[in-house]
This record gives sequence, structure tokens and C-alpha cells, in this order.
Amino acid sequence: MDSRVALGFAIAWVMGVAFLNVPAALDPLMALYAASYTRISLLMSALFWTHALVQIPSGVLVDRLGLKRNLIACLGAMTLGSLLPLAGASLELAVAGRILTGVGTGLSFPTVFKMIALCSPRNKIGMHQAFFGGFFSLGCIAAYLVIPQLVPLGWIWVYLAPGLGFLPLLAWAVLLRVEGRPAVATTAAEFLGVFRVRAAWAIGLYHSLSWGSVLALGSWVPSLLAEASGSGASAPYAWGGMLVLLVSGIGRLSGGMLLFRLPPAPIAHGSIAVLAGLYGALFLAEDPRALLPLALTAAASASINFGAFFHLISRAGPAGSLGTLIGLVNMIANFGAVAFTFLFGWFKDTRGSFSDGFLVLGAVCLLAVGLGRRLLSAGGPAVR
Repeated sequence: MDSRVALGFAIAWVMGVAFLNVPAALDPLMALYAASYTRISLLMSALFWTHALVQIPSGVLVDRLGLKRNLIACLGAMTLGSLLPLAGASLELAVAGRILTGVGTGLSFPTVFKMIALCSPRNKIGMHQAFFGGFFSLGCIAAYLVIPQLVPLGWIWVYLAPGLGFLPLLAWAVLLRVEGRPAVATTAAEFLGVFRVRAAWAIGLYHSLSWGSVLALGSWVPSLLAEASGSGASAPYAWGGMLVLLVSGIGRLSGGMLLFRLPPAPIAHGSIAVLAGLYGALFLAEDPRALLPLALTAAASASINFGAFFHLISRAGPAGSLGTLIGLVNMIANFGAVAFTFLFGWFKDTRGSFSDGFLVLGAVCLLAVGLGRRLLSAGGPAVR
């Protein structure tokens, strides 16, 4: 395997840990900072919002400055951001560290995706990008498995674990020889041209529904199972959320292999159509025993398409603007994912149940398939 691709997989794993290290140690951190749920939610979400906001600027930087500079910059930001909270038991320092880490993760996605696209054999681009997504999901699970075991050694391990993981990767990036097309300055016309790539909007919408499904189900399945069982406590069902993330990681990995059997466009369209049906089934389901199998099947359908999405987008525009194009897709996906996650919480608060959220997302999936088929078919042979 190409060492640059292997570095990308390693970055994905540690980045997954950094994404969920705070939720994995929520109670100890609330006690440490004497924080309410509202204040601790600021710490949890600081990385996610920053990650989403910097996607397009990060893509432009990748196209202008080149891969190696951006690899060093993103790993440096994630390392410093992970270690900054160690300067003191201060919520403000911790939030600043999460923001800096979010800048690094936001820069990492366009950088690593572009590196994989340029450094992989043409027939393995989608597979390797799917593996990147799978390792990221498995890293999220590792956070829930490892961080709680380290917390008894001291709160510093919540932040030290990802920080120590990024340090050797930073050294690897410094020593790595990254070749490929030289970076060029992106003109205003080229930058605006990215927003006219129809495939980017279609794949961004598909990715928001897929990543949004994984985030929403991973966040709310414990509460959904508690609701179905008549219990008010979701903590005993936390394993349900971890199971969703595990299925998602396996789905992304297996989706890469599926690209050897099927073209990427049918995988993209078909997975969203299946997701619409599964959401309809979750809305209509009356037997509580059916909820978890349906939710896990939805997580698989929402993840098996990851490699297909980025295979399509890697071929939908010029190589010189590929980072910006990937940044646009990721920005749409992340903002949509946050919105869909909040949607379920809003329905639970206002209607007393999650079921209407499934109905809405099922309808959106159906509309997205109709729109996506038109936009992708209009994109020319490169996306078919």
C-alpha cells in the first residue's frame, strides 16, 4: 500500500477518537468544569461547528498550497488543539482547544481525500476513500471504548490520548514525500466554477442524509430504545448508539469493496432510496423489537455509499479544484447532519416522540433521489 494512503487511514482513526473524546467522558468533565448541560454542550459542539465552517476555505487552501503543507498544518492544529486543554482545568481553554482541533479536522478531510484521489490507482480511489471513512467511524467507537478506561488515571487523558496519537502522524507527514500535481493559485472564476458543479450539490445532499442518519441514529437510538421500552433512562441503552457506529464503520469499509462489483452512481441512488423505505418502516413500526434492527439496517444503508460519493466527486471536476469541490460536499453534509440531528430532538420535545422525524427524513430521501438522479445525469460521463 502507498505510504501516503496509509497515513490517511491513520489520520482517520485518530481523528475519530478526537471527535468523540469529550462525549466519552461527559460526566467527569462536567464535574471538573462545574458545568451545566448547556455549557458542556458548547464544549461538545465547538469542534463540530468549526469543522463544518472551514470545509470550503480548507479545500481552497489544499488547492493553493499543496498536500504536504496542508498535511503538516492540519496535524499541527489537531495536535495543539488536543493538548491545549492540558494547560489548566478551564472550560474556556478546553473550548479553545476544541475549536483549534475542529480547524485541523476541517482541513484534514479535503487534504486527505485529495491525497487519496491522487495517490491511489484509478480503480481503487473510491475503495480507499471508503476505507478512510470506515477507519474514522471505528476511531469514534475507540473513543467510547478507550477514554472511559483512561479517565480514572486523570482527566488529562481525555485530551492526551488523541494528542499523543497525532504527534507521530505529524512527524510522519514531515518526513513523507508527497508528490503529484503542483499546487496552483485558484482564480476567482475557478473558485466560483466549483459551485456550478451540479454533482457536488447532489452528492452533498446525499451525503448529508447519510452522515446525518448515522449521527442522528447514533445520538438518539439509546433514547429511542428507552422510549420504546417505557423507561425514562437512556443510559442503559448506550450500547445501541455504539452499535450504530460499529455498523456504520463496517458499512463504509464494505462499501469500498462493493465498488469492484457495481458502478458508483447506482450505489449512491439506491442506498438513499433504500434509506427512504427504512425510515418509512421506522415511522410505521409498532413492535419495539423491530426498532433496533431497522435502525441498524438504516445505518448500514447510510454508510455503504461513502466510497461511491467520493469516487463520483473525485471525477466530477478538474484536479486543480478538487480540494475545494470536496470541501463544498463536506460542508453541505456536515450542516445537514447537524440539522437532522436537531430535528429528532425537536420532535421529541414538541411531539413527545421521534416517529415524525423518521417520516420527514423518509420524505426528504425520496425527494433527494429524484433530484440527485437529474443532477448527476446532467454531470456528464465523468459521474456515471
